[in-house]
Amino acid sequence: MRKKNWVVTLVALLGFQAGGAVVSAKDYVVDETDIKITYAVNTTDLIARVETVYLSKRQSVEIPKTLKYKSGSKTYNLTVTKIGDNAFEHIDYKTIKLPNTITHIGKRAFAYTSSTEINVPSQLQSIGEEAFAYSDIRSFNIPGTVTYIGPYAFWAAPISSVSFQESDAPLSIGAGAYCGAAVREVTLPRLASLGPRSFCMCASLESFTMSYCGITKIPEQCFHSSELLRNVNLPSNISEIGENAFWRCYSLSDIVWPTALKTIGDEAFSDCNFKGIYFPAGLESIGEYAFESNDDLTIISFPASLRSIGQYGFLRCDRLSSVSCDAIVPPATVSPVFSDVSHVPLAVPVQSVEAYRTAPDWRNFSYEDYPTGVEGMMSSLDDCTEWYDLNGRRLEERPTAGGIYIRKTPLSTEKHIIR
Repeated sequence: MRKKNWVVTLVALLGFQAGGAVVSAKDYVVDETDIKITYAVNTTDLIARVETVYLSKRQSVEIPKTLKYKSGSKTYNLTVTKIGDNAFEHIDYKTIKLPNTITHIGKRAFAYTSSTEINVPSQLQSIGEEAFAYSDIRSFNIPGTVTYIGPYAFWAAPISSVSFQESDAPLSIGAGAYCGAAVREVTLPRLASLGPRSFCMCASLESFTMSYCGITKIPEQCFHSSELLRNVNLPSNISEIGENAFWRCYSLSDIVWPTALKTIGDEAFSDCNFKGIYFPAGLESIGEYAFESNDDLTIISFPASLRSIGQYGFLRCDRLSSVSCDAIVPPATVSPVFSDVSHVPLAVPVQSVEAYRTAPDWRNFSYEDYPTGVEGMMSSLDDCTEWYDLNGRRLEERPTAGGIYIRKTPLSTEKHIIR
């Protein structure tokens, strides 16, 4: 149970700047029934910050957008532009109303507050570190003006609804920004940077979509332990998936792989639920434990570009029934890569069969009573073909309606047009 605290510190500006120099601010107190607000005022830039708020019986508070301040014979109209560090931390208000003049929300400004109703200022530009951590906020839609969301800004908040407005403003999301939040679905239309653990341990997250953006890497632990995550759509320009990025995403069974993907980091998809993996052309390396304990994995297709697989890359994938590799030279491995695969047939280029028969880890597969060359598999591809729509949903049979679909075989994953 949160401790009552009737003192609110609102810092509208961390410092007042004029010509590069810090301008000192004067305190100004507005004392009304049940509420007393102390402002720091800057008559040079015509802005003000709210320093403290004292409430007695009120269950809501509204911050004004302007303030009339009289000094001597002059009266100034000042604009409140910032909610500062620790402003509403640990405060039990039901409703907090902010003016649209607010452009910045400071560190821990609303951390641990029990308010479920906080409006989003339309001119907001930045949200500070832990600004809403452990708060009771239920929704917070990000305006197109926002360019920065600080580390752990919504950490463990019960926020279930979040949207990001499209705009030309590049958005940077800090480490752990939504870690442990209750978000269910996320679509990122614009992105300049994405920190580690941004959406980790989101127990309700089911769907994530990222449009073409300014980043090329899914960072470390980005989604780890988001156990209900099923649908992931990444932009084509992603070239690297970092360590532990999808670790323990137990429901994740399929991804439309980015066409630019070259590197999959250590434990990136450990403890996921893949059934068939058809890696994209261009993939070069797979890290240690990358797909460990994908218990239902039966089919793997490696591209010709693959150069290496780290130790235990496919450990405890005990249901494997078919593996193919298009690489002419057997990819380098750090043994062991697979569990027992002595019963699993391996299909490779015809001219490379003998090289695979003697290569570490690859020699452990079965080469008997099976067409060892990739060319020999072509006649059986129809039996292994799977069809998906562009949202990643698997279709029961080959589609007949015109459109674009995703066709997967043990040898490739590609878009297929049906006219």
